Amino acid sequence: MYLSGAALHLEDDPIAVSDVLAGAGVTAVAHNHATVYQARDSAVAAQLVDGLADVVMRAGRAAPIDGVNFMPASRCIEAQSLDTSMPSEYLCFAAVGAYAIAVHSADTGSAREATAAQYKMLLKY
Repeated sequence: MYLSGAALHLEDDPIAVSDVLAGAGVTAVAHNHATVYQARDSAVAAQLVDGLADVVMRAGRAAPIDGVNFMPASRCIEAQSLDTSMPSEYLCFAAVGAYAIAVHSADTGSAREATAAQYKMLLKY
């Protein structure tokens, strides 16, 4: 678990993400295969999802793809990887309660499955 400022070292664009996290009032960030951000409330968590996805889209080399099944507010993105051994990488974002979820994977199915799993686990909170 990281405080929001400390978690910026995990981001590809810490300056842009810093503004998004501050706007959402993020106080804590958990990171492993998925990153979970704790926002002020559920409305702000939903805005955080859009803000994080927008940062990826503005970075270029990215296009929106279908979100997670049965999660209409989720957003998934296919991005050209900076790693030449991997042509694409996939990111999915979703909110549940006061939490925003971000998942990064080399496989679109894995990104969607991990997002759905995080969502299901966070429903308890």
